[in-house]
Amino acid sequence: MGDSKHKTIKTPNDLAGRYRFIEKLGSGTQGNVYRAERLSDGMIVAVKRLRIDSVNTWKEYDLFHREADVLATIHEHGVAEFYETLEFLNPEAPAAYIVQELIEGRSLQFMLNAGFRFTVSRIFKMAYDLVGLLERLHSHNPPIIHRDIKPNNIIMKPMDDSDDFDPYLIDFGAVANPTVQKGGSTVAGTYGYMPPEQLVGRPTPASDIYSLGATIVYMLCGVQPIDMRTADFRLVIDPYLENVPRPIVMVLHQMLDPKPETRLCDYKKLREIFNNFANDIYLFDDDKKALDEAMLNQKLSQVNAFNQPGNLDLWMQLDEKMPRHVPDAFANTVINLAKIDDNKRSAVRIKTRLIQGSLVLLVTGVVGWILYNFGDSSFFRHKGSLLWFLLVVAGGAGLLYLIFCLIDLLSSLNSIHRNRTQIHSSLNEYKNCHTPEITIR
Repeated sequence: MGDSKHKTIKTPNDLAGRYRFIEKLGSGTQGNVYRAERLSDGMIVAVKRLRIDSVNTWKEYDLFHREADVLATIHEHGVAEFYETLEFLNPEAPAAYIVQELIEGRSLQFMLNAGFRFTVSRIFKMAYDLVGLLERLHSHNPPIIHRDIKPNNIIMKPMDDSDDFDPYLIDFGAVANPTVQKGGSTVAGTYGYMPPEQLVGRPTPASDIYSLGATIVYMLCGVQPIDMRTADFRLVIDPYLENVPRPIVMVLHQMLDPKPETRLCDYKKLREIFNNFANDIYLFDDDKKALDEAMLNQKLSQVNAFNQPGNLDLWMQLDEKMPRHVPDAFANTVINLAKIDDNKRSAVRIKTRLIQGSLVLLVTGVVGWILYNFGDSSFFRHKGSLLWFLLVVAGGAGLLYLIFCLIDLLSSLNSIHRNRTQIHSSLNEYKNCHTPEITIR
């Protein structure tokens, strides 16, 4: 690798004689990262540098040391090998350094931004490797929880013997490890990729599974999780994954369960599922016990509103093996609901026009009354005058405007009533044919 390819970077005086900086690679949560040469043997390494005098809070300095302490205990494939940590407290430019193995590759986020599109098979090959790595990290005593798994923190290293990639986790600056975490808990991570328990500073190994699930969703649809709607603390992912095999969506639902105790975190099972998906085998045996038909219908009959708490959990109990065909009754219902919304908006506009017409009529009447009672009788009381003619025309136009608005309003209200009747008729017809236990309210 020729140095001429890189812009010259000045090596800090602290490291003179030990390392030579070659180029800046990027920035992490606690400092800049550089490609450097270790002068003792010529090895190319990655050096993360923290300018101690530039930190905003002492917590940043603490997190940098936390990352170094944790990395020193990790010797796993999928995490860059830790070499050493250095600290120099000279008054001019105090700094701390972490020296690691350099992983030659690009971040997953960089590749996606550059237009690289991963096949479903390649996505789940990556997920398979990362689940294995997480199992090894979480099996440490105490477990090592990354807390910030996202595309920016996954380096895709090209394999020498194929066109595939070997994923590496980087940036352990947010890591949670009780042996090195002193003081209060720290909320760390990236919104959209963090599960609910992490938002309140209580991460568990299951938190990393959630973040991996959110990363897979982003790779499949290209939409950041932070931009997706949530319901009952769940990411609503279905609208973005309509063309993805349904077993994949169901697995992601379980990985993104907002409750860590019910989240799918069985490493062996996840590896088996991801291996199947990577080989285009879309089988998924849901171990969750589904409600029996009678209980399901009873709970469905208690649903009164679209956003009622618990609706999403109930939806998850519906049989996924059924054809994903929308019955005509429900299709008609959606159409009629849209018509009702249109008519409601029209009614609001008509009411506004009624108020405007009434004001015009009122002003016309008040002006006419004032002129008739207080004006000069020789001019204003002469009914043939131009002013009286204009007042009569304005009053008549306002009255006609009100009449037409009232007719439009009655028409809109009648349409709303008719569409509601059609909705109840369609649903009652479907209920009588398919689900007699459900009562339409």
